[in-house]
Amino acid sequence: MSFTPKSLSTPPARAMIHNEEKPFPTFVVQFAYRHQSPVDLRKEAIDHIFSKNTSIQLFLGIKVYDDHNFEYILLRRDIYHWQRASTIEINGSTNQILALPAELLLWGVETPDVKDCILDLENLRYILSGPGSVKRRY
Repeated sequence: MSFTPKSLSTPPARAMIHNEEKPFPTFVVQFAYRHQSPVDLRKEAIDHIFSKNTSIQLFLGIKVYDDHNFEYILLRRDIYHWQRASTIEINGSTNQILALPAELLLWGVETPDVKDCILDLENLRYILSGPGSVKRRY
């Protein structure tokens, strides 16, 4: 899943491979494969998602565990800063929120006085707990 501002153009954004008219998104969400750890997600983001060939600014990685818990990492291109959450129980509830910086979501677009996007992790937890969720039932 990704987000690209409607008015983002190339340049300043880099063009997607095989489509020089369409810019890379500014924000990407990725779920870990079963064997991937949050540290693996971080390495993939730094090595590939934030490569010099993309203009992606913000990465949200989500790891869902077999024991009905999940955690996330949030990475910024500009400083390789990463925010890692404590494990959140899928079948419980949480009041945690995650602020996605507006200047990175809307990177390359003129946007005075735009507020950060607040992601309520309770909504994510609810989606992960429901029928048809990304979590396979065995």
